[in-house]
Amino acid sequence: MQNLKKANILNVTVKTGDGSLGMPEHSPYDIIYVTCAAPEIPEPLIDQLKDPGQLLIPIGSRICELKLIIKKEGKLTTTDLGGCAFVPLIGKYGH
Repeated sequence: MQNLKKANILNVTVKTGDGSLGMPEHSPYDIIYVTCAAPEIPEPLIDQLKDPGQLLIPIGSRICELKLIIKKEGKLTTTDLGGCAFVPLIGKYGH
């Protein structure tokens, strides 16, 4: 947060915690973009996604598959967008 203050960025809220649980207090979300590798799709993120909505998440352990999950009319479709590398997600639904 000190770097944000030094850069005079005042319109950002920083929250620390278990990212695999999302932020239900601000849901639902049109789009969720996860920037760490999860071993599986965290159910709380699906629950917090609007219908229609999109979730982009790397699945695996560091070397993983980038997945696009689309929620529409109560159904989920998953598209594999190829290989990628991300740091692991830490938390209840992470490594």
